[in-house]
Amino acid sequence: MSEQQTTLAREIVYEGVGLHTGAKCNVRIRPAPAGSGIRFVRTDLDGAPEVRVAPENAVYENANGRRTILREGPAEVHTVEHLLAAVTGVGVDNLRIEVSSAELAEPGDGSAALYVKLLRDAGLEVLDAKRSYFQIPHTVKFRHDDAELVGMPHDGLRVSFTIQYDSPVIGTQHATFDVVPEVFTREIAPARTFVLKRDVDRLREAGMIQGGSLNNA
Repeated sequence: MSEQQTTLAREIVYEGVGLHTGAKCNVRIRPAPAGSGIRFVRTDLDGAPEVRVAPENAVYENANGRRTILREGPAEVHTVEHLLAAVTGVGVDNLRIEVSSAELAEPGDGSAALYVKLLRDAGLEVLDAKRSYFQIPHTVKFRHDDAELVGMPHDGLRVSFTIQYDSPVIGTQHATFDVVPEVFTREIAPARTFVLKRDVDRLREAGMIQGGSLNNA
């Protein structure tokens, strides 16, 4: 992967509905200058406030689980995980993402593959600025209930993941990936959102997955 920062060569426009809210959302992804990072812009709110993609802006609300939420000041954006995975996976550093509602439009099949195609079709522009990297100097661990995350120093990004479900269809599965654009595009981006049938009614009763269907999950 290049040591130089990148952005898109041209803007991307698409629309759809949110996975949980079912609300329509228009998305415009614009190139951005070096050092600006990834920023969401809520064009439907007064003053078009921005939400930077940064650790301090990540929030968790139990009532709004099953999605990634970012909040900064009066604005927030929901269900950004597929788009941000694709942006990172193909190596884009700087973007301005304008959205017309709180929840991003869900990709057609519930994977990040559509985002990867849109980004690749737009093309990357190499900028005159070096990338900066987040480095883990020593092993760190985080555990919550049955989930555990362990981060270790490594020259690159290698993700090892184990999932265990009391379901004969899923069971226990394990995978390891060195995350570079080619591997992300081929092996990770096509992975689709899944939900167990026993959870569907509970999620609907909670007012979620209103935009969900067998087409995108």
